[in-house]
Amino acid sequence: MRTKTAIALALTLLAGAAQADSFDKVNETGTIKLGYREKSVPVSFKDAQGKPAGQTVDECKAFVSYLEKKIGKPLAVEWVMTTPKDRIEQVKSGKIDLECGSTTNTAKRRKDVDFSIPTYISNMRVAKLPSTSFTLIGNQSYKIDAIVIDGTSAVDFISITNDGYKTTKPDYNKVVVKDMTEALDKLKASQKPAIVIYDDILLISAIQARADKGAFQITDDHLSVDPYGIMSQKGSKLGKVLNDFLTVEMQTGVFSKTYNKWFRDDIQDNKGNTINLNNPMNKALSDVVRFPTNIVGN
Repeated sequence: MRTKTAIALALTLLAGAAQADSFDKVNETGTIKLGYREKSVPVSFKDAQGKPAGQTVDECKAFVSYLEKKIGKPLAVEWVMTTPKDRIEQVKSGKIDLECGSTTNTAKRRKDVDFSIPTYISNMRVAKLPSTSFTLIGNQSYKIDAIVIDGTSAVDFISITNDGYKTTKPDYNKVVVKDMTEALDKLKASQKPAIVIYDDILLISAIQARADKGAFQITDDHLSVDPYGIMSQKGSKLGKVLNDFLTVEMQTGVFSKTYNKWFRDDIQDNKGNTINLNNPMNKALSDVVRFPTNIVGN
């Protein structure tokens, strides 16, 4: 019995050692691993030169400088591409220390990771063709193809759970794709009523970058409010230091300047095209900037 207890204790200690706090790991190794997205313009994306870019990427770069001063030594930065499908597991497993992407802070995800103070507050909206009729209350007389990107909160939005099994809501046929390019291509080619469900700013930027941008409409109504946050390991000291940094950024006006750079000024997208999203900070994010907190309502 004592042998079994000793073995269990040893395994527990080994597991704890393998999953060291990310702040301590960064301090000891002198390297911080940051996740980013490929095409989440203007939040987090790979630019035309192949380098990480975007609002959240800029915040993470500035945080590294802040962290270097805090620990008193320079840090090497490794950028790691993430996808909607693997981003949470990469943080949870410690493969990356922070995910500087476009991830919505939800109660379900908070079981596995921590989120920073919101860096953007999005609204989930619908893109459709002009010929398609769609209402939020779902009373159209036909099922509609709901095109969603795998691993995003849009998948959860069109799903319901019965007896532990997740099924698609009766108003929708679920069509899962890998990214926004495939989603909009499939929407345009659809021979049946179809919509794309995604975060508003990512929908807008993806459509603006297309030569056929006039083919799509984005609904005024929104399906949900989605606060983006930078992800860190559950309970990590690194996440707490990150929130201290973001609080300073917001209180000194630096955060708002970074926001305007990416959401209101001319920017280069992932293909090198110049776009202007003309997207002033909404009231929800303005309130967060005035009173920084990572407590959200979902």
